[in-house]
Amino acid sequence: MDAIAQLKLSLRALVRSPLFSLGVLTTLALSLAASIATVTLVDRVLWRPLPLRDPASVVVIMEADSASRLRLASYPTFDDWRSQAKAFDGMAFIRGETMSLGPEGARQRVTAALVSEGYFAVGGITPVLGRTFSSAEESLSGGGVLVLSEAVWSSQFGRAADVIGKAVIIDGESRTVIGVIPTAQRLFGWEEIWVPLAAERSRTPEVENRFLHVDSRVLARLSTGTTVEGASSDLLRIQQNLAAQFPDPAGTYANVQMTPIRDVLIGNVSPTLSALGWAMLLVLLLACANVAGLVLLRTARRQRELSVRTALGAPFSRLVGQLVSETVLLSLIAGAVGVMLATVVIGVVRATPSIGIPRASELYVDGRTLWIALGISLVVGLAVGLLPAWRLRGTLEQSARFARGAAADGAGMRRLRASATALQLGLALTLLVGAGLLLRSFNSAQQVDLGYRTEQIVAMDVYPPSPRFDAESDAASLYRQLVDRAAAIPGVQNAAFINHTPLGGWMPTVVSAPGVSPATNGSDAALYKTASEEYADVVGLRIVKGRWFTRAEVDAGAPGVVISEAVATRFWPDGDAIGRAITVHRSSQARPGFGDPQPSTVIGVVAPVRHFGPTADAPWEVYLPFTRQAWAWGSVVVRSNLPPAVLRRNLESAMREVEPDMPMGAATGAGYRTFAEGVEGFIAPRRVATILGAGLAAVALLIASLGLYALSAYSVSQRTSEFGVRMALGAAPGAIIRDVLRDGGRLALVGIALGLAGAVGMGRVLASQLFGVAPTDPMAFTAAAALLIAVLMFALWFPARRASRLDPVTALREE
Repeated sequence: MDAIAQLKLSLRALVRSPLFSLGVLTTLALSLAASIATVTLVDRVLWRPLPLRDPASVVVIMEADSASRLRLASYPTFDDWRSQAKAFDGMAFIRGETMSLGPEGARQRVTAALVSEGYFAVGGITPVLGRTFSSAEESLSGGGVLVLSEAVWSSQFGRAADVIGKAVIIDGESRTVIGVIPTAQRLFGWEEIWVPLAAERSRTPEVENRFLHVDSRVLARLSTGTTVEGASSDLLRIQQNLAAQFPDPAGTYANVQMTPIRDVLIGNVSPTLSALGWAMLLVLLLACANVAGLVLLRTARRQRELSVRTALGAPFSRLVGQLVSETVLLSLIAGAVGVMLATVVIGVVRATPSIGIPRASELYVDGRTLWIALGISLVVGLAVGLLPAWRLRGTLEQSARFARGAAADGAGMRRLRASATALQLGLALTLLVGAGLLLRSFNSAQQVDLGYRTEQIVAMDVYPPSPRFDAESDAASLYRQLVDRAAAIPGVQNAAFINHTPLGGWMPTVVSAPGVSPATNGSDAALYKTASEEYADVVGLRIVKGRWFTRAEVDAGAPGVVISEAVATRFWPDGDAIGRAITVHRSSQARPGFGDPQPSTVIGVVAPVRHFGPTADAPWEVYLPFTRQAWAWGSVVVRSNLPPAVLRRNLESAMREVEPDMPMGAATGAGYRTFAEGVEGFIAPRRVATILGAGLAAVALLIASLGLYALSAYSVSQRTSEFGVRMALGAAPGAIIRDVLRDGGRLALVGIALGLAGAVGMGRVLASQLFGVAPTDPMAFTAAAALLIAVLMFALWFPARRASRLDPVTALREE
């Protein structure tokens, strides 16, 4: 029989069994869709090589202390590393700086990456258009050029190919565009344009401060044959010498840590995706077990037909070929449906920037994905088709065992089907518990007291144009005008200024108090925040002792400060902090006197603020009037019930009224955000993991319940005559229902026992991703088991009710 004839025969056989075909298609399509979507995520994020030249050799270097706390290296430290280290083919420095893009009156903010010589070569970065800096352009004699990110190229230049050579205005100066870097090669995620660091050194003298450890990264490329361990040893010797030569008041950072660039780009999602990958394999295994059970049941029903064909001379290989071709055909159709469903899921993930998955812009169902889908479909089809064929060989020789189209099952067959069903139930429960743990963890993250309100709070970043507002007094006057004008907008309840909003940027300062010995490990560091008198009220900070600043104190630059509870406990554990003397240090890198002490007096204590997100500990904080050190930039924070889009237009208009040349927003659309969006950005990865985990668990639960239903329905059909006799002898319908439910319930209990054991392992796999919940959380385990039992009882009810409604006379006749 040729392939076409075999295909037609298989199609006719499947059409004659619509319920069987629909059940198999549904099971496989759902499981394959989940598998393809998960494989695409894991493949793109974890397996695919980074779009860089030899990324395995690229590392990011940070300083570390004896407690493994990390900090960014300063430029002088980088310069010493680069000149003394022998284990690298190259080392480069990158520093973030805010600049304005566009002419006067229409400026937009961009985050510029100031890069040292050889940065693009060290990173293995290749432009998608044009070129990167030449040696002359990277030196002090060069300049006047820039490289765009793909995002800025798209948003500001419409992806026009003639952007190369075009002159653009950056911070009031004309620069020539020479290249475009693709999104996938933005190594740290915030780069919007690149400019040579050497040409900017004169405008950013703070970069020469050895104790400035912010807004920078050090990138290095290992020499051929050098391991990370060997390079670390080489650099450790240098760092220890530097720590001894230049004692740092913030602590002794005499160690280094090298992180492969892959880990920097991927972040901490690897454990989550790995867990999802294992969950996907469980779903696929469950689907295979389910379909195999359905195929075994159908084959048992067809044994008389197959026995007759064998007696008429049909070779066994032809029968096996038909069985396998049917399952492969169904699997391929299900694979096609699964690809379409997975494409929709991947499209949603790719189109949701806040979803928190690295390399999300690279997510596509491409040819490689299709080949993977084809491979999975073929393997599944062959696996579930060969199993009944293997069982068939021994039974066809005993065709006398079959009676009038139905076969009486042997004990081995019953045990096999029961074992397969119990395995399905166990796998489903394992995934349900995993989803429950993720859901509980996500809920815990959402319930955290952040220390500030998020609803109806928006922040607009402001960057006073240079050089007009380089003087602190001029910047402070501008901030006051901006806040007053924002507060006058109809629909705005209040407005305030802050240099760093929660979940945004930050700057540390060393804190000390008279009579208290400083920590030897540099742990006496707090976030340095300069704010206006309205800030605590606008964002809802909770004052636990004392008070906030008054307007008079802010205007006068009074020495009062507000500290967080952790700072108060550190310096005055047995007394009241109010009225005590405390010293903080100037921390603005863009202002003179960086690091100078500022003697102050504590006037208030605030509850902890989770600046780094719901799942991170609240850092120490100190708040000063913004006039004591007028930051070079900051945010106007507004509380309003206006729609965000309307409020943004009104705020931008108000800002322009105060300062027409103010760079508004950002070239790529950032710079204006609600606090709620900021929190969502931190919990989005947990939301995605929870949704994907719940989706896989739902698919598994559906498949397992269908499997139990099929097994129970088949068992009822096999016991028709038994039930007929019992009902003829007076058995009540309720007794029949209880009998069927009891048999299914025993199987469910075995599956639950297997699932609970598997769930313990699943909890250990997810342990690093959980927040506020134990890997063996009783509520997650109990709820998952209860849900499984409820769904299984529902699935068992229909065959049980059917058995209770049998007509005894009809049932006995069928015997």
